[in-house]
Amino acid sequence: MLRSRSHMRQSVSLTGLGLDAFEKGVGFMEKIFIEFFNRVPEGQLAIWQPNITKDGTIIDTYAKYFTQQRGMFKSAGVAFASKVDPEGVLQGLCDNEFVHTEDNSVQYLTHSYEHGGSVK
Repeated sequence: MLRSRSHMRQSVSLTGLGLDAFEKGVGFMEKIFIEFFNRVPEGQLAIWQPNITKDGTIIDTYAKYFTQQRGMFKSAGVAFASKVDPEGVLQGLCDNEFVHTEDNSVQYLTHSYEHGGSVK
């Protein structure tokens, strides 16, 4: 498992199920990508392309669990959220070479509707 750390990640796929508002948002994201693409040196920006299906657009994204420590710049590690790593397996894979940093952390937010329609 130690050899796999550079490839371990969590991912999410978002879809608007064909809703116009979601598709419009994806259009804005494409425009932002093009602006960056035209300004960032070649080879420095990963290509972004949404997945187009018959049911609508899907945006796939991921975050790596670990950052490899290289050179002089050492990042401070942060603990995994208990909901992400309840048994401490991922935390046990951290060492001087691979660390879980703030940049690797994903925040999970939820909301729910109360009776009457207000959001909590």
